[in-house]
Amino acid sequence: MFSVLRSQTRLVTRHTRRFVSTDAPVDVRVRLQKELLQARKARDAFKTNVLRSAVAEIDSKDKTATTPPTPEGGITLLRKLIALRREASESYANGGAEDRADAERQEADYLATFLPTQKTEAEIDEILQQLISAQPTVPADKAAMGRFTGTIIKAFRDSVDVNTVQMDVVAKRLQALLAQKASSSS
Repeated sequence: MFSVLRSQTRLVTRHTRRFVSTDAPVDVRVRLQKELLQARKARDAFKTNVLRSAVAEIDSKDKTATTPPTPEGGITLLRKLIALRREASESYANGGAEDRADAERQEADYLATFLPTQKTEAEIDEILQQLISAQPTVPADKAAMGRFTGTIIKAFRDSVDVNTVQMDVVAKRLQALLAQKASSSS
């Protein structure tokens, strides 16, 4: 009895997998592993070494993490790896090792190709303008302004894919827009 149910379940899952949509964005881990496979097949030593180290670092972080891996976590870690390489490049350049600095810059630039495209400041400003205009009033005192800014940032995170923006840029643009609005209303 159980063996019949088990075989029927296998048949159902095997055939329904075909019809599942794959429109979801591909996780950066999967993209890195696919590119690593392609680089190994093409015998491209540079790409293979860079991708191997990135995949190893991401796998290491996933194994030590207390929460399950998420696509956002992979992108965040990839940004950290890029920042480390750029920092190392500056250190090598300051130390006089220009060849090693160039190699680190090339690695950082190659890894940056796996990041999602970033929104421009104009696009960020447009979204923030819409969110600010949706609010009834802009507060004048500092404590209320902090809560207002937090509300706008939360609404921004809810309305936009966070991986396509750098939140420090969003915070700076929001402060500039609020200062501009305060000076124009005075």
